[in-house]
Amino acid sequence: MSAASKKNSSIPLQRLVLTENGFVFNPTSGQTFTVNETGLLLLRLFQEQKSIPAMVRKIRQLYDVEPHRAKHDILQFTRFVQDTMR
Repeated sequence: MSAASKKNSSIPLQRLVLTENGFVFNPTSGQTFTVNETGLLLLRLFQEQKSIPAMVRKIRQLYDVEPHRAKHDILQFTRFVQDTMR
């Protein structure tokens, strides 16, 4: 994926409305879903355009998890969000 494609694919994430209790609303499509505390943190990090390594560091600061496991879970959550946003 090119840098332009990556940037364009993240644009809808910037528009997501997030509440403190994990309710997520996509005003572009009208879709809603809920996420847990960790999912909410990751969505906020996505909106801040943090890199995967930066996300791994943040998750490891909060949870006792190995780097490879944190990265795997972040990538899996990324796929979930991408599938939900379609």
